[in-house]
Formats: sequence, C-alpha cells, structure tokens
Amino acid sequence: MMAIGKLKEALDLESLEPNHNINKDDINEIIEDHVYATEFISGNIGQEIDQKLYNKLVNMKSPVIVGVYEITHGAMTSGALIATSTLGSRIMAPIVGFSSMIVRYRSIQDILRHLEKIIAYPSEDDTTSYSKKGPFKGLGDDMPIKEQGSNLSGGQQQIVGLARAIVNDPPILILDEPTTVKEGEKVYKSQPLYRIRNETAISDLNSLQIQLYAKSAEEARLRAELVGASDIQFPADVIEKVPSIIDNQKRLFYQRKNRYEDTLNVLNQQTEQRRYALIQSENNVKNLAVQYKYAKDQEEILSKLVKEGAGSHKEYIGAKLYSQQLLTQFEQASNEINTHKKALDEALARISQTKTDFIVEIQTNLSQVLLDIERLKEQISVSVDKVLRTEIASPVDGLVKKLYFNTVGGIVGSGQIVAEIIPTNDNLIIDAQILPHDRGRIWVGQKANIKITAYDTTIHGLIQGQITEISADTFTESNGMSFYTAKVTANKPDFGINRPIFPAMPPAATLAMVSLALHLPPPL
Repeated sequence: MMAIGKLKEALDLESLEPNHNINKDDINEIIEDHVYATEFISGNIGQEIDQKLYNKLVNMKSPVIVGVYEITHGAMTSGALIATSTLGSRIMAPIVGFSSMIVRYRSIQDILRHLEKIIAYPSEDDTTSYSKKGPFKGLGDDMPIKEQGSNLSGGQQQIVGLARAIVNDPPILILDEPTTVKEGEKVYKSQPLYRIRNETAISDLNSLQIQLYAKSAEEARLRAELVGASDIQFPADVIEKVPSIIDNQKRLFYQRKNRYEDTLNVLNQQTEQRRYALIQSENNVKNLAVQYKYAKDQEEILSKLVKEGAGSHKEYIGAKLYSQQLLTQFEQASNEINTHKKALDEALARISQTKTDFIVEIQTNLSQVLLDIERLKEQISVSVDKVLRTEIASPVDGLVKKLYFNTVGGIVGSGQIVAEIIPTNDNLIIDAQILPHDRGRIWVGQKANIKITAYDTTIHGLIQGQITEISADTFTESNGMSFYTAKVTANKPDFGINRPIFPAMPPAATLAMVSLALHLPPPL
C-alpha cells in the first residue's frame, strides 16, 4: 500500500515503488498548488492537514482527485474520503455528495492542465498517454452508474443494488476478488456473487475504537477525581493504543486537581479568618463583661459614699458614665459575635458547596461518558459487522443477466448496480398493451390463456393466468398510438422441468374467447 504525493511524478512513472509514503510537506505543496485531495486507505495525516483538505474539498465545484494507488491490485481508489478516522463520516458526507468516486477522465485533464501551466485542455491523445503511464485504469466517464435496470418486465427481473440494500453507509466499496459467476449462469439464493473490501467501514471502525479508548481514558480520569486519588490508573490497552490521549488526560487531571485545591485553599483561608474574628469577638465580650462587673462595683461603692456624705459626687458620675460605656461596648461585641458566626457558617457552606459541585460535575460527566462508551460499543458492533460483511450474495434463485463489475480493485459507489438477476422462482408477469377500443371487454381479475410462441402449443399447451392490473389512463407512443398498460400474472413460471421461459420469448394472451394482441417489450 502506498500514497501518491505529486500527481505529475505518478503520471510520469512507468512503475511505482512500494513504501513511498506522503508527508506533510507534500500535502502542503498539494494544497498550495490547488491539487485538492489525497487519501490514506489506512492511517491518517493529522487533524490540521485534514481540515485544510476538507475546506478545499467543500468549497470547490469540480474536485480534482489525487488517489491512492494500491500496487497489489493495480487500481486507483477515490481521493474523496480523506482520513475518515479523523474527520468522521458525518463531516465527509457533503464531500461524498458531489465528489467522483473514481479518478475521472476530465479530472486527469484538469491536473495536466495545471501541471503544464497551459490555458487549453490537453488533447485526448495526450490525456490517454499520461493516463497509461500512471496508475489510472480504464474506468472514467463511461463507467455505468445506474439507479435502475433497463427493459424490466414486472417481477421477471430484480436488480441487486448496493446502495440502499447493503451499503448506504459507508458510501464506497472496493472489489477484492474477481467474481466466479458468469453471465447467463444460474445462481441460487445467498450464493456469493462478489467478494469486497469495505475500506470506509474499516476506517470508521478504527475511528470508533479510538473514540472508545479516549472515552475509557476519560472515565479513568473521572473515577480518580471522584475518589480524590493522587494519580490515574489507566487500562493497559488504552495506554498502549492512545498514549497521546493518556498524556492529555493526565494533564487535564492535574490542572483540574490543582485548580480545585487552590479554590479550597482560598476558601479555607477565608474560613480561618472568620473563625479568628469570631474568637476575638468572644474574648472581647468576656473581657468587657469582667470590666463591666468591676466598674459596676466601683459605681455602687461611690454611690454609698455620696449618700453618706463621704464621697465625691463628680467621681460617682464619672464611674457611672464609665459603666455605661462598658455596657454599650459589651452589647456591641455580643452582636459582632453573631455576625462573625454567620460569616463563618457561610464560609464553611461555600467549602461544602464547592466540594459538592465538584463531585456532582464529576458524576454528571462520568454518567455521560459511560453512556457514550455504551453507544460506541454498539456502533463498533455494527461497524465490525460491516467490516466482516465481505460478500454480496444473490437475493433470489435466478439467472445472471449482467455483471457490472469484474476488475479487481474496482470501486463500487453508493447507488450503483452490481448485477442484474432474473428470478426463476417468481411469478411470470407479462406487461401488455391494450388498445382503447378493447378496454371495455377487459377487466382486472379476468382469466387469460398465455401462449409463449417459442414453445409449440400443440405439444406444450398454454399457461393459465389472470389480469392483475390495468392502468387508469392511456399512454401514447412516439408513433401516436395510444394504449392502456396491463399486467398478466401467470399461474406458473415455466412449462415444467428443463422448459424455462427466458427473456425475449414473445408471448400472446387469449381473454374471454376474444384474441387480443398483448405486447411485451423484451425481456420478460
């Protein structure tokens, strides 16, 4: 496996050496030179570079695609899906919507025009010559991309479509082995038709596994935070698979731990300050109570002396005033105790709330991470099934009418048909045309005798059936003829063992003893 750096070098080489890997300088040069996309089938080229390529892709109208050349199969795969393990399928969806799934012929011309710095497009001969030198194979603009089959006739043909039935997401598959089934061969229900590699599913699986490892690392960090551990115990497989994510989680763990501890330290300091203020107030109240008691005793002594005429009235008034001042200070200090108690309680409550909020945040994040882990496990299970689903099988017993892919390394895009199968066990349905003047004699449910002109009716007889559908209005052909369309369902699909009915065998039907020409466009 290898990636192509500069397209000109790839085009000029007769053969490509393996293990030639692209680097960031190559990518930047490609971006600067307006060659817009490159791809790794496995591995990725980094978030920053991927985003540059993504921005280029979504902003351009006609993408020029540089691909990845897989030397073991000799095929160019699409450059539209760049490093999906980094960007993810949702981000890439807009690109897939309008980007080619293969290297297109016109894209090669665009690239050559840019490389040679010319105004006019290269000639077809020059383009073909360059294409033969490089790893471009014979797909191009003529590659059939169909939404439905042609010449279908009722239930007689069934399209085996990838996009809606098998591979709606991811949008690209690569043919891994040449099919062993041949056109015209009989196949049975569930018989393998193709073996494929689902590169996008592999990339998506790798992306999901990386996300799971990342979530597991986050879970380990959150559990360490929850119990207040000094370090994180990561699962061994996570350490091995995503060491960079481990480093990020460790860094985040210590950042959060330090921030939390710093917050608690500030709150604890504030709490201690309030506790000290409370103690000071309580001591102040005690001191004031003692001082007030002595001042009151002195006041009473002076009061007795004044009454006995032995004391100074002025000293008595001063002692009384001093006692009143101490009482006022005592009451103020008592009120301050209540204020400091409330401040201390608030500080303690903030510490408790900070701890609670931190735990609740961890538990909320942990619950979300656990949900994400379960979701990722389910997605991985589905993705593993997609990766292991390497076969496209026939949905019915039938004959292979056409195989659309035979080249190993061929890319099967979303919505493309891979094969057309003619069921052999379904009811035989004839598409008929009824002239307007015969419509009044024909109705749904009417029995019919069906004649297949390839078989002699004198030997094999007719097949019984009935009309199951008639159109509500007429249809007009290019020649001006109008007709109703009808479907005649036969009671059996063949004339017996070794007497099958094949496409293009012209039928006719007889209805209610009136012979009508019922036209069936081949095949049946």
